[in-house]
Amino acid sequence: MRVRFAPSPTGNLHIGSLRTALFNWLFAQRHGATYIVRIEDTDKARSTPEFEANIMAGMAWVGLNYDEGPDSNGACGPYRQSERSYHNGIHQVLDSGHAYRCFCTESELEAEKAAADAAKHPYQYSRKCRHLSEAEIQARLASGVPHTIRFAVPESGDLTFEDAVRGSITFDLALVSDFILAKSDGLPSYHFAVVADDIAMGITHVLRGEDHISNTPKHILLFQALLPAGQPIPTFGHFPIILGPDRTKLSKRHGATSITDYQAQGFLPAAIVNYLALLGWSAPDGQEIQPVADMVRQFSLDRIHKAGAIFDTQKLTWMNKQYIKQLSLADFRSAVAPFLDPALMADIANQISDDALDRVFDSVRDSVDRLDQINTVLAVYARTDAQRREQLSDTVWTDDQKTLLAAVHDALGSLSELSDKTAIKSALMGVVKALNMPTGLVFKTVRLAISGEASGPDLTTLLSVYPMSVLQDRCRVIIHSS
Repeated sequence: MRVRFAPSPTGNLHIGSLRTALFNWLFAQRHGATYIVRIEDTDKARSTPEFEANIMAGMAWVGLNYDEGPDSNGACGPYRQSERSYHNGIHQVLDSGHAYRCFCTESELEAEKAAADAAKHPYQYSRKCRHLSEAEIQARLASGVPHTIRFAVPESGDLTFEDAVRGSITFDLALVSDFILAKSDGLPSYHFAVVADDIAMGITHVLRGEDHISNTPKHILLFQALLPAGQPIPTFGHFPIILGPDRTKLSKRHGATSITDYQAQGFLPAAIVNYLALLGWSAPDGQEIQPVADMVRQFSLDRIHKAGAIFDTQKLTWMNKQYIKQLSLADFRSAVAPFLDPALMADIANQISDDALDRVFDSVRDSVDRLDQINTVLAVYARTDAQRREQLSDTVWTDDQKTLLAAVHDALGSLSELSDKTAIKSALMGVVKALNMPTGLVFKTVRLAISGEASGPDLTTLLSVYPMSVLQDRCRVIIHSS
């Protein structure tokens, strides 16, 4: 088995394109197939090396390694269409009578389209050049009249194929226009290049988005024209389209759509892969959090849905949080490192010693849905005493709060060290019991006094990172306030 992901480098790697790449990759991994990446850059006006680099970097970021592709030593290269020649194949279909030269000008074709629009009919090329005599063709060629090459689609009959996802699909060939194989500049069209490459690369399964279903009859006709008699054409399978919450095709108006955007927002590659796999496919075991190895083991085309898949950013964010929680502390610190604000970290260093930094990061891990939120949740540790006092300047402290802070001051002072979070919690619960006060009141008051915030990191961790003198001083300031 040989499958391919064939992106066009006319834009950054889109979330929908990555889902197509992922499904092909999972299929290849599941069946021991060869996974090929082919760059379809025949659109010279819009294709750029920068977009190609973005596509390849995005795939590498999420771990979709390929067996053959750009810059590899695969036997079926080159793997960029711009580096391949299609001249012989185009002449093969011309010589066999499956194609013909079309000398119609742009203005003539526009007039045909306008007439179809006026009659409210779907446009189909009139096929008038299909019936030119050999003498007429040679005369126009001798005169240097520009022309394209069109495929001669049968004018009647049905074409049926078995889609690996959707089952049997039938097209009425009378509704399929004679499509262009080569442009007037001699370059191949998308339709010709994709089929010629699939043949040259021995592709056995063409697995792609459902927006390509309308292209499939054209491609099957081309396969039949180019392949030796009796050689089977690839199996086709079409994945459901990805929709926005309003059930229209996912686009920029729904928010970020390129992998670069999600990377910049601090989504983990594993979360992206897990979420995309569930957009149109469901695991037999019903589990949402799916390690890659489990997805590979369970993946099959017959579990891909036919209906469009709704992209839910909130669900992706929830899943990202689950993967963040699974990181070791060292991996978490490594993951957030590119997002850290150096100025903020310098302010934290002025408040907290280096040996307490692990506890600082550990305390905020459960508060982070995306890695780019790290500076917001760390800000509490960067606040100076002056800033904290300013933040609390309008706070009115009750006698009960001052009493419990005095008790906390003494309880903390009885501890030999503050790095033991279990001991800190035990000391706080001792205050709750001794004063017979609600646990919530004690914990909220201590948090507010120490951090200046009503909510934030785990309280015992928050207390464990500061020197004893700092904690007791912050309690004393409030105890003796007017």
